[in-house]
Amino acid sequence: MNPRQKRIVRIMAALVGLVFVAAVITSLRGSDDDPQAAAGTTTSTTAPMPPTSDPTTSTSSTSTSSTSTTGPSTSTTTSSSTTTSTTVSTLPELVLFGDGLGEVTFGTDADTAITEIAAALGEPDEDSGWIPSFSRFGTCPGEQVRGIRWATMWALMTDGETEWRADGVPHFFAYLDSVFYDEDQSLGLLTAEGVGLGDSAKDLEDAYGDRLEITFEELLDVYLFNIDVPAPGRLWGGLTGGDDDDLITSIDGGQGCGE
Repeated sequence: MNPRQKRIVRIMAALVGLVFVAAVITSLRGSDDDPQAAAGTTTSTTAPMPPTSDPTTSTSSTSTSSTSTTGPSTSTTTSSSTTTSTTVSTLPELVLFGDGLGEVTFGTDADTAITEIAAALGEPDEDSGWIPSFSRFGTCPGEQVRGIRWATMWALMTDGETEWRADGVPHFFAYLDSVFYDEDQSLGLLTAEGVGLGDSAKDLEDAYGDRLEITFEELLDVYLFNIDVPAPGRLWGGLTGGDDDDLITSIDGGQGCGE
């Protein structure tokens, strides 16, 4: 190989070396500037961040706790319902006695009597208020009378003297239970022997025997019955007639009012 050829070979070798070095440098620079490589670095840094799943687990746990709390609440409601049904109480029974209505006896002060009767029968259908004693109820004792009606029955109060009370305190002194006040209603009140409005004269005879007296009042043109009860009580009423199949039209107790 002549000197000229040796020079050309050296130049070619140098060029190849320069190209190789340039390629390596370019490769290294490309690796540093490669976005995918940068993204890979970011991904590996971001990846270990799992705490986000913990709140989810915590929420689920809270929800479960809330569900278990609801259970006792439902149980409590059921218990309350049972208590309410147990609270229902029976009202005092009003029996038609010769000395009052059940435990509400004649002579009981007016306000107390009205309250106790209403406890058994509910709110009254009519209240006359205090009116002059000469009224639609007849001529009643005292200066004023008050009538309170529940369906077919009137309870009468007076401010005057009666066989039940003479101290001037307004009080309960009579009741009038009659189909004539409202033929379509009935309270279903009965005497101690189980007799009520609409029963027959025969029912009266069977219940009271010799204690029963039936009379015809010509002045009033009406049949009346009277039952013997301890004084000063009075238990009486009206009938459609004097035969066994005639019916009871009223049952009254107490002193009552004259004509």
